[in-house]
This record gives sequence, C-alpha cells and structure tokens, in this order.
Amino acid sequence: MFELLSFQEHMELKKRYRELTDLLYYKQARLETMASEKAAAEFQLEKEIKRLQEAQVEAERSRVSRRS
Repeated sequence: MFELLSFQEHMELKKRYRELTDLLYYKQARLETMASEKAAAEFQLEKEIKRLQEAQVEAERSRVSRRS
C-alpha cells in the first residue's frame, strides 16, 4: 500500500520542494512588482488624460473667444 522512499528519493523531493518554493516566491515578487508598475502607469495615464482634457477645454475657450 504505502511505499517507503529511499533516502535519495526523499532528498530529491526535498530539493524539488525547495526549488518550487523559491520559484513561487520569485513569481509572487514579480507579480507584486508588475502590479505596482501597472498602478503607476494607470496613474500617469489618468494625469495625461486630465491634462489633455484641460488643454482641449482651453483650446475651445480660445476658439470661442476669437469668434466674439
């Protein structure tokens, strides 16, 4: 029913477990970095959109005032 692992098999499994754990930590850190970069990019994009909208409003005001 239950198979006993040899010492070598046990050590290989421990090594693989450590490798997978390290990979998981790396991927989690990378994911957090990417999420932070995305949030910063979204914030910058929102600022640029607002700046563009303000410039469009100002251009429209200038156009209307030149007509008058």
